[in-house]
Amino acid sequence: MTLRKVMLIRHAEKPNETVQGVNEAGRADPDQLSVRGWQRAGALVRFFAPIGQDHRSGICTPTAIFACKPYNTTRSLRPLHTVSPLATALGITVRHEFARGDDASLVDAVLRVPDAALICWQHEAIPGIARRITGDLEGIPEKWPTRRFDLIWILDRIDDSWRFSQIDQMLLPGDVMPG
Repeated sequence: MTLRKVMLIRHAEKPNETVQGVNEAGRADPDQLSVRGWQRAGALVRFFAPIGQDHRSGICTPTAIFACKPYNTTRSLRPLHTVSPLATALGITVRHEFARGDDASLVDAVLRVPDAALICWQHEAIPGIARRITGDLEGIPEKWPTRRFDLIWILDRIDDSWRFSQIDQMLLPGDVMPG
């Protein structure tokens, strides 16, 4: 089986001027997700691996999950913690060996995945990763919307070409309605 789908998400919500980050034990940590981010990470489990119902259109259960590792001076574990609950539920290990700037190595690994891959990364790098996977497919936005933690970019491989689409997760109160 060959790679047929790549789903890209931004890490879940992070701390800001009014909301602090917390670690898994609930202690303040600016390099971690906010409480809402941890809620999104939990909600993503049944979004990507539903029980007793079908996936939303365009979504499937990933066979491999990639998350950005901390790089340079950042110690952020937000991408890893966003997808760790899903990986645990699926019984797979998050591929966490690629840092921001290792896009070529990441894409090489993703393209070797059979079936479907999920990538969780910092929003600034997602458009470049999507373009690298698809060979600069037209229609991929130049930038990930800065304030959006609730989107999924989907790359579908059909024969030898790629198709781009975007859907809203609609998992938590306040997520933006499509349209």
